[in-house]
Amino acid sequence: KEVPYPSEYQETYGEFMAKVSIIINTDGKVILPKIMSNPAPELNKSIMETLKTWEFAPIEYEGEYVCSRFVLPLKFVPKPQEEKVFEVAQTEQKPRPIRQVAPYYPSSLKKSKINGQVNLVFVVDKEGNVIDPRVERTTHQGFSKAALDCIKKWKFQPGYVDAEPVKVRVRAPMIFKVD
Repeated sequence: KEVPYPSEYQETYGEFMAKVSIIINTDGKVILPKIMSNPAPELNKSIMETLKTWEFAPIEYEGEYVCSRFVLPLKFVPKPQEEKVFEVAQTEQKPRPIRQVAPYYPSSLKKSKINGQVNLVFVVDKEGNVIDPRVERTTHQGFSKAALDCIKKWKFQPGYVDAEPVKVRVRAPMIFKVD
């Protein structure tokens, strides 16, 4: 099991190693855990609580289960922070399409002269690429795949906050109309 590494300590301590001593009893449970070294003493309580939840296969010696002491290193590695995704209204400059591709009109819907609209939600990343597109609403399910395939080919000038490019969540309709 992983020992929790709260985000508020990750910037302060970064990646580090702690060393603990545990005894595994005859039932495989951890008893008498002890922290031998830890450069982040704020985490001692969390480490101790987590160690007490660990279970192991009991150690067998000459046909009997015995208690065994182990010294273990614990490696703490900061998790990468999720990059914030801004809403269009939060940007100084909203993403602007610089390359748009027309959607493929599904032939059965075109033949039946069915018009429609697909409301898409997607993120424009810092490079202007469309990521994580999904259908928010559609007038006909037959248009969904065509709209998703199309929007993935679009390219944007990214949105900006504080003069820096940022990820921005965009909502956009894709309209299908028979001429």
